[in-house]
Amino acid sequence: MYADLSNFSMGNLDVNLYAVWITPYTIGDIGPAGGIVFYDNGYFLDGWRHLEAAPFETEIYALWVPDWYSWYEVIGSNGASVGSGKYNTQIIVNFLNEIGQFGSEYAAQYCANMDFNGFNDWFLPSFEELWLMCENIHLNALGDFQLDWYWSSTDHSHSVFSVCVYDYYIWWYYYDKYNSMNFVRAVRSF
Repeated sequence: MYADLSNFSMGNLDVNLYAVWITPYTIGDIGPAGGIVFYDNGYFLDGWRHLEAAPFETEIYALWVPDWYSWYEVIGSNGASVGSGKYNTQIIVNFLNEIGQFGSEYAAQYCANMDFNGFNDWFLPSFEELWLMCENIHLNALGDFQLDWYWSSTDHSHSVFSVCVYDYYIWWYYYDKYNSMNFVRAVRSF
């Protein structure tokens, strides 16, 4: 975005103007919160350009919903695309709050309540965000991922899109959200 200052006048005041250049992060860089940058959409949109995965030490093993939850109910956090994880997470947190579940043993609430290195804008990634995180970090031997399943925030009927991390590849599956625990790696946009 450029501003046309050709007709701008400060009168007889001396004004010092400074330019700040923002260097974009590249995949694999350490982000502002201390995580690993795994996505760059090439430009700022809706206030962000990059996605950063939280460091390994923040990872937990958690439920998606309570084990008594009715497995066939769709919560509505069905956005799968890059950029939808934050919104999905808020839908899940709202649902859990409505049914009286406030603990950090649930993936979305853990991410939404996480404060790491002074940053508290973390969320549970959407399916495509999770896929890119595993593809761009794990497959490049970064991030210390568990060789196991990871939750996304993308709800799909009685299951949730999940990604399994293997040594040299990743695989996705509709994982049952009822009575299941998987690993959780929070992300943030900046």
